[in-house]
Amino acid sequence: MIEFTVDIAPMGAVRMTQKGKWTSETAQRYLSYKKHIGLLARAYCAEPLRRPVHAEIH
Repeated sequence: MIEFTVDIAPMGAVRMTQKGKWTSETAQRYLSYKKHIGLLARAYCAEPLRRPVHAEIH
């Protein structure tokens, strides 16, 4: 089992259009948050997972 903790406040996904993705400050904050979570996850999982994934978010 792979387990790791991300110590940042969760953020809900924002609704964005193709243009709004680049001009909206909220969209930019969300995309940055999403990229940060992805980088942290990749640090814990060097190899691709080949089994089911379960996530608990508190």
